[in-house]
Formats: sequence, structure tokens, C-alpha cells
Amino acid sequence: FLAKRGVREDITTFEVRNITPEIRQSVEELLNRNKASFDPKNAKRASAAAAPLAAWVKANIQYSHVLERIQPLEREQAGLLENMRKTESRKNKLENQLNSVGAKVNELKEKFQCHTTEAAKLEAEVTKAQDTITAAQQLLSQLEGEHTRWNAQMSEIKNELETLPMRAMLAAAFITYLSAASEDRRRHCQETWMAQSGLQKFDLRSFLCSESEQLIWKGQGLPSDDLSMENALVILQINALKLRLQIVGPRYVVQIGEKVIDYNEDFRLFLATRNPAPFIPPDAVSVVTEVNFTTTRAGLRGQLLALTIQQEKPELETEKTRLLQQEEDKKIQLAQLEESLLETLATSQGNILENRELIDSLNQTKASSALIQESLLESHRLQASLDQERDAYLPLAESASKMYFVITDLSRINNMYRFSLASFLRLFQRALQAKKEAETTEARISALDASLKNMVYEYVCRSLFKADQLMFAMHFVKGMYPELFQESEWDVFTGSIVGEMFKKEEFPSWIDQERQGAVAIFKTTFPALYQSLSLSDSDLWLSFSQSSQCEQEIPSSIAKKITSFQQLLLVQAVRPDRLQSTMAAFATQALGMKELSPPPLNLRRLYAETLELEPVLITISPGADPSQELAELAVETVGRENYHEISMGQGQADVALATLRESSRNGEWLCLKNLHLVTSWLPLLEKVSALFLRSCV
Repeated sequence: FLAKRGVREDITTFEVRNITPEIRQSVEELLNRNKASFDPKNAKRASAAAAPLAAWVKANIQYSHVLERIQPLEREQAGLLENMRKTESRKNKLENQLNSVGAKVNELKEKFQCHTTEAAKLEAEVTKAQDTITAAQQLLSQLEGEHTRWNAQMSEIKNELETLPMRAMLAAAFITYLSAASEDRRRHCQETWMAQSGLQKFDLRSFLCSESEQLIWKGQGLPSDDLSMENALVILQINALKLRLQIVGPRYVVQIGEKVIDYNEDFRLFLATRNPAPFIPPDAVSVVTEVNFTTTRAGLRGQLLALTIQQEKPELETEKTRLLQQEEDKKIQLAQLEESLLETLATSQGNILENRELIDSLNQTKASSALIQESLLESHRLQASLDQERDAYLPLAESASKMYFVITDLSRINNMYRFSLASFLRLFQRALQAKKEAETTEARISALDASLKNMVYEYVCRSLFKADQLMFAMHFVKGMYPELFQESEWDVFTGSIVGEMFKKEEFPSWIDQERQGAVAIFKTTFPALYQSLSLSDSDLWLSFSQSSQCEQEIPSSIAKKITSFQQLLLVQAVRPDRLQSTMAAFATQALGMKELSPPPLNLRRLYAETLELEPVLITISPGADPSQELAELAVETVGRENYHEISMGQGQADVALATLRESSRNGEWLCLKNLHLVTSWLPLLEKVSALFLRSCV
């Protein structure tokens, strides 16, 4: 076998991979059957070549098994190698592509760098534009409020300009025609003129002056009521007296009579009179402006309210004044800020939106303006609150004002019954100084009103003749409590309604024949009241007709149905003998007093109420002489050597004036007696004493 040609080459080139499983199995079966033959020792004994060949066969069989086991791995390896080849090919392709991409990237980098630079430039421009937009928005936001307010102001100014001629005409008409009128007539004429001119609102004070000017006048002592303020405006607004002036060199001269005197354009002449209706000749009316400072109820109410607040709540008046001054200052500041804002906008250079300092300045100005606006609103709110607190004391001022005008009416009864406003104001201030024992404002006002009423009544009564005191008490009740009197009742009481020709009719027999005329007036004027009295029931009115105090014997069933004053009218008509007692009882009850008679005059107490600038007039009845009491008071107060008495008569006028001059200079007391003997000399005494006293102040 081995000698065959090509066997060795076949053995050396034998491909084990060609051994199939069937062949291997067949060979293995052969090896197993002939196991001994393939033993190396046996094979070597059989042939030297057989042993290696047997080993070769076994090795190939084993190798076939190995190949069978590694065949999947080889296939996998082949696949991997194929994949690696493909990958290598792809890698080479990708490397080529990468090189191409790298070149593209470099190109794009160059473009990106260029675009980045351009983008940075654009971003800077966008940022700048955004800042400009933000600045514009801020500016518009800040100026929006100003724009709204300026539009409102322009509308107001436009309306004021349209109505300016009419308002100026009303102001001129007021100064020309109403300066001498009373406060009520001023209001009536103004309302009429406004209605005729079509003006909805016109305030003379705000038109002709500012709040700061009014505060200055108030600080100088001018009352804050409308009448006083309007009079101040009239005095300050009137034109200078137009005279026929001649120019002589650098001087103005005017001819008065036969004399030529220098004239100064600042010259003003003020004339004062206590006559409420002075006669001014027609030829002087055009060159004289009459200003009416006569006290009115509304004006006095304002003064009394101010005095009350000054005493009771001084902090309110102080705060009110402070707020008004602050409001005026804020308005000035606001106007200055507006002017500054407009000037800044008008004088700005370049683009206003790029001027950061300008924007900041405008923002600061706007912020200040907003704060001022808020302060003004808060000021208005506080003023309204303060006015509400002030108005709580208005009932007291109203009541006191009524008291003053009640007592001023007494001059119609007797020319001596004149009471100055200054003396009444002192009474009012004395009443305000009473101790504050009330816990609430209402209780305090009630206590002050009662105290003032008693003080005024006592002050007036001690100045009246005794016969007029009850008359004043009734007049005081009528003025202070008009609600106690129904229609026509006061007129019947005072005799303003007189009896006419009444038809004859029968009256109850218990009524005196002489009183039937008065009863007829009562019945005709008050038919319903007369019917309710049941005067025909004699038994019902028996006690009343026979009692010495009939005012206390009015049947209870009747007294419940009629008022106290109606009871007085009944007594007046039927039992006039008890009228005075009934009047006293009615007035005492209405005024809340224990009695109407004032306490006896006490000079020591009177002295505490007097002023050194006002003389004291003591009117006495025959037989009365308070000289001794006055002398004793003078000795205790200023010393005997500083008290002088002069009995007036012929030749004593000059002595009295000389003594008055010395006494006023040295602070001494002077008593002039028997003035009724020198009544024609009294006007001179009044004038001279006023000059002396004024020079000593």
C-alpha cells in the first residue's frame, strides 16, 4: 500500500475536513473491532510503517472530532473576517468621506465664525434696541399720568378761559355793587347772576386770591368767615381813587380847594362808621367804595366756631392751618416740577430715549409728582375729616349766634340797650373756659350752651330796666326756641293781631265781660284750639276762674292737649291779672333757669369782667348811689390816691378831660358823676377818651 506512487503525497496532503461523520463512524467501528491491531506495539511488530500509519489514522479521527467541534467557531470566524473586511472597506470609505467632511467643517467653521461675529453685532444692536424700547415704555408709562392730568388741566383751563370774561364780570359786579350788601343779599345776587350767565360754579375767594394769602390774612387777625374774607378782597381789589392829577416836574399834585398839594399814588383813605346805613351823596358814590362789615348770623357763626375750636380742640385748627399751608406748598412744588419736566423735555439733546440721565431725571420728577399728588389727596381726606370734627361744635356756634342777634334786637325797645360784638365774644370765651366735666362732645356742647345762655341772660338783664327784664326773657325764649311757638301765636301775644268788628256772640258766663274782645280774637285766630278748650263747661273751669294762681289750675285734661305757650295765651285772654306770673313761669321753664331775676349787682365781680379800654356806665335810679362801694373797691385795687371823682356840671368838662388824660396815662381810676347833666358833651368825651386810651396801649 505504501509502495503505491502518490500514497505519501496523499497522506501528507490529506484533508481531514473531508472526513464526513459517516466515514469517521465507520473508521471508529473498525478501530474498535480491530483495537488490538491498532495498538502501537502490535502495529509496530506487524510493520515498521504500520505503527505510524495507525497513529495517523487515530489522529485524523481525533482531529476530525476537533474540527467538528470548532467548525461553528470557524464559520463564525469566517463571518467575522468577512465582516472585518467589509468594515475595513467601509472604514476606508468613511475615512474618505470624513476627510471630505473635515474640509466641509473647516469651511463651515469659517462661515460660523463670520456669522458669529455678525450675530454678536446684531445681538448688541438688539440689546440696544431693547433698552431703547424699555426706556420708551418707561417714559411713556411715567408720562401717561402727566398726559392724563395735563389733558384734564387743559380742559379746565380751556373752560376757565371760556368763562373767564363772565367770571371777571361777576367779580367786578360783586366789588362794585355788593360790597355794601349783607351776606344774605350777596349770596342771593350771586346765585341769580350765575343762573343768568350760565355759570355752574363761581367762588369769588378762589378767583381773586390763593389759600396762602387767606392764611396770611387769618394770621393777621382777620376772621375766617366768608363775609370778612370777601370784604378783604374788595378792599385789596378796588382801584385807587381817580383824581385829576397834574404833573409838576417829577411830582404829582392835586388841587383841593385853593391849595395844590403833593399826591402819592399809594395813598388810600379809609373811613369807618358805626352807622349801618350811611348816607353817601350821589356825586360821591362813584369815588367811594362802601364795604359792609356788619355782623351777620352766618359770619358770626363762623367766628364763634373758630373760637370754640381754638379753645376746645386747638389741635384741629392748627392741623387745618398746617394742611392748608402744606396743600398750597405742594401745589407750588407740583407746578415747579411740571415746569421742570417740560423744560427738560424741550432742551434735551439727541435721541431722548438714549439719554439715560434724562430718563432717570424724568423718572425722579414723575415719582416726586406722584408723591405730591398722593399727599394732596391725603390732605383733602384729612381736611374733610377735620371739618367733620369741627362741625360737631357747629350747634354751639349756631346757638351763640342766635343769642347775639336776639340781644341786638333790644335796641328797638330802648336806644340804650346796645351790646357790642366784642363784649359778646368775651362772654363766649368766658363760657368756653368752664371746666370740662362732660365725657362726650355732645354733653360738653350742651353744658357750654346752658352756661353761655345763663351768662348772656344775666349780663343783659343787669343792663336793663327792671320793667324790661321779663320782656327780654320772653324775647330770649322766642329767639332761641322758635319751635315752642306755632303760627300766629307770637303775633297774638304781642298784639300784632288786633280785634276787628266781630259779630256779637255769647261766651261762657264765667269769662269776664271785659275779656270777651280778647277771647273773640283768640277764638277767631285759633278756632281748633278754642274748640279743644271746652270753655263752655263752667264746672271744668271753675277752679281756674276763681283761683289766685289760675295758671296752676288749668284742668289736667286740657293741659295735656295744649302747649305751655298756648296756656299762656289762654291766661292772657281770660285772666290777664296772672299774665306776668305765667310769663315768668313759661320763660323759666323754657330757659331751664331757677329764676329770672339776675343776682344783685356786685362791683367787685363786675370789675373782673371789665377791660381798661372800655369805660363802665352805671345807670342808677333816684335814691341809689354806688359811689361809696366803688370808692372802697378802688382803694382796695389801686389805692385811694389813684381814685378820682368829678361831679359833672358847669365848668367841669375841661377838668374832666384833663383828669382823664392823666388817669389814662398813669393807670388810675376816674369816676364821672351826674353825666345826665352834660349829655351834649358826651360825644366829645367818647372821642377824646378813645384817643387817650388808644395812645396808652
